[in-house]
Amino acid sequence: MILEDFIDFDLREEIKQQFKKDFRYPPKYDQILLETKEHLPDDVKIENITFILKSGYEAAKDKKMKDILDSFKDKFANINMDWNSYH
Repeated sequence: MILEDFIDFDLREEIKQQFKKDFRYPPKYDQILLETKEHLPDDVKIENITFILKSGYEAAKDKKMKDILDSFKDKFANINMDWNSYH
């Protein structure tokens, strides 16, 4: 998995506990409405996407982070998928 390098034992246990809590008390999805076009203007969406792209680019410039990203790239390069089936 991609995130295994970043998730230590304590965080894994915390995620398990949160999952169990969410299973017993399912989350409310009302907040998702805030992400729809009616609630979030296009310019804000563009700003958010730009931030994600810029921060990803900045992270890739860091040698250690680039090595991590390259390892992800190598893992995904070995996945045999027919991308045309998604169009």
